[in-house]
Amino acid sequence: MMKTSLLAMAFAMAVSVPALAQAPAAPPRCDGEVQVIRVSKLKPGASIADFDKAVAMHMAWYRSHGYTTNVQRVGRVMTPQGFASDQVVTVHVNAPGVPRDKRDAGWEAFVAAYRSVSDVTSDTLACFPKP
Repeated sequence: MMKTSLLAMAFAMAVSVPALAQAPAAPPRCDGEVQVIRVSKLKPGASIADFDKAVAMHMAWYRSHGYTTNVQRVGRVMTPQGFASDQVVTVHVNAPGVPRDKRDAGWEAFVAAYRSVSDVTSDTLACFPKP
């Protein structure tokens, strides 16, 4: 299960309790690029190659559904001893918001692929200035 992003938590804490009762909070408008930054821990027996397959399925789904301006980058977590063998970071640049009614069997397949090999340990939504 994905953890609530730090940004969403900070935003929710800034809103008064009566305001929360009125309507769910929406993230602020981003005039730059929305980026989703996640740290994932690989499950025992899973490899970076397994995770990369889930990323490929994810991006293939976006392209097959007409989303063409987003890019997902995968990086290895670095430690003083070298690269962590059980952690990866993904940065989803210009991540489109996909409405729930557009999430089909292909969507469920790549989500299942991620879940079979990893658990998200950190999930942050950020707005970066356009390059």
